[in-house]
Amino acid sequence: LYVLRSPGDADRRADLKTEIAREAGAKEQLTNARKKLETETLSSNEEMKRLLERSTFLDRMVLLKKEQLALSREQAERARNLSEQGLGSVGEQREVEIRFGQTSMEFEQVQTDRRENLSAIEKLRLAEGTRLAASREEERALIEKIAAARIKVDALGTDAGIADAGSTAGDIDIVSPCDGT
Repeated sequence: LYVLRSPGDADRRADLKTEIAREAGAKEQLTNARKKLETETLSSNEEMKRLLERSTFLDRMVLLKKEQLALSREQAERARNLSEQGLGSVGEQREVEIRFGQTSMEFEQVQTDRRENLSAIEKLRLAEGTRLAASREEERALIEKIAAARIKVDALGTDAGIADAGSTAGDIDIVSPCDGT
């Protein structure tokens, strides 16, 4: 048995270890990226649920405020008619008109809140789509990185002597045919 020592072989062994470490690091990055996506998706789903529940609430509020506004308008009209006929006081008329104005402002505020909530839902949907696309791209890049490292590991590992776990750095074992004479 002959042993050849080669500095180039030691470099290839070091490259092999580097590529193995690079592959392991990329696999860990991929695992972390997937966990991050899962966490962000859960958070996004909870936020969407909250916004949809708020949207339902605001839809009901719009209907209630619309009814309240119609009643308030009717009350203001009656108070104005009574005041014109001399059967109601101007103070009562003003009070009813103030309530109508407040109800009108509340109705506008609920409609604004509803529009803002719908806008937030749409914004969250768009952000979720963008986040998912970025995550898919990150995963694709990491899988590509892992594959490239695996190719290098396989190539370096098949070099003469590298695959032999018993070899020391820089040694290549060569078996020579010898019949013992």
